[in-house]
Amino acid sequence: GRRLSEAAAGLAAIAKNEQLSLFLGAGVSVGSGLPEWQQLICALAGRADVPMTPSEVAQLSSLDLTDQAAVLQARLSSASGDGVEANGAAEQGEKQLQQFVVQELSAELYSLAQGLLAGLPVNAVVTTNYDSLFETAWRGAQVKFNVLPYETEASER
Repeated sequence: GRRLSEAAAGLAAIAKNEQLSLFLGAGVSVGSGLPEWQQLICALAGRADVPMTPSEVAQLSSLDLTDQAAVLQARLSSASGDGVEANGAAEQGEKQLQQFVVQELSAELYSLAQGLLAGLPVNAVVTTNYDSLFETAWRGAQVKFNVLPYETEASER
């Protein structure tokens, strides 16, 4: 009702003055067909190259998401630990988990929500997403941007 209309008008004024910043999470990429966190964990745990039995995969849901990810990383570390020192195995397990996450989070088309958000007059966007779909949407909107801390000219990648 009225409160929502007033909040929308206030937000529009902030955007008009180019004082708007966006904070985006994984949910913004769901419209592109990417999984939510629980779906991602299930997909990772169910991979043939992850050493977990079906009953262990089923038991994962009793843990919170960060613990589920830690279990997956530990399993990958123990599987890659043959003849490798503990620190090396843990590092190798972490890298393998990161590779699997990137594989599971690959999509080529950004969502309608990402396209609409990319068209807003914003001065900053903060995201924790592994995918680069919002950056793709920004390119589509012909917006110049930088991704930090890893790149200075992400619009060139």
